[in-house]
Amino acid sequence: DDASTAIIKAITESHLSFKYEDLQTATGDFHPSNKLGQGGFGSVYK
Repeated sequence: DDASTAIIKAITESHLSFKYEDLQTATGDFHPSNKLGQGGFGSVYK
């Protein structure tokens, strides 16, 4: 529907960027206990 299309468009058009250091801190230095799985572009962390 139109609402779903609008949401998908908003997500795909957004460009988020994070400093490596911020990601490192947020994931506990990429600790394995924070890993959720593997995605198409690499590991996925909580």
